[in-house]
Amino acid sequence: TLTAANGVGAAGTAHVDTSDSSLDVSVTSAGLINLAETDDVTLFAVDTFNGAITVVNTTFDMTVNGPVTTGNGTTTSGGVTLTASGGNINGAGSVTTGTALTAGGVSGSITATANNSIDDVTFSTGGATTTSGDINLTATNGSISASGVVIVNTGAAPAQGVMNATANGGIIVRTTTGLAVGTLTTRNLLPDTIEIQTNGAANVAFTATNIGASLASDAFFVYGGYSTEKFDRL
Repeated sequence: TLTAANGVGAAGTAHVDTSDSSLDVSVTSAGLINLAETDDVTLFAVDTFNGAITVVNTTFDMTVNGPVTTGNGTTTSGGVTLTASGGNINGAGSVTTGTALTAGGVSGSITATANNSIDDVTFSTGGATTTSGDINLTATNGSISASGVVIVNTGAAPAQGVMNATANGGIIVRTTTGLAVGTLTTRNLLPDTIEIQTNGAANVAFTATNIGASLASDAFFVYGGYSTEKFDRL
């Protein structure tokens, strides 16, 4: 457990090296969190007052069991970057960026990159007076939602942020409050399924004109409420 008033680590390569099975880290005032972990790690509560959060695991899995969150900011809220370059990112927890509160505000983006798959985690960007942050998901050698559905919500704003997703296998995501879809990329030459599910009340917007150009998949499904639409190689 680490608690600091003005940050844990600094920007760039000035990270704090950790070697533990679990992390509970808080920054209570202005400041960021920048950690480099060497073990199979579980993130319980990792949070800042409004600064950015970076956690990199170069060898093993990263399990998100608690909230990983940046607090509300004035003009900008901090972003979150999670990297498991040797394993998976999974868990029943959530990753959230705060709301940008003042005029011209931009909420932080989320970037999650796993060597294998991304499963179960809920990713949400905060609202903003101008632009909400993007959510960028990459499963380099696996799938997004290989064994448990990932929930993705992009925050409300005049210019809503987008989800960009890249996987070697399929991509399955669900939105509970709303989602704008940017680019989708699958690399596997075998047929994979792309699914975007909603709870019926949440809207899904597609922002890219060539959204199917980078899909190896044969089927693209959008589930909304009680209706289902299928797009064959958009």
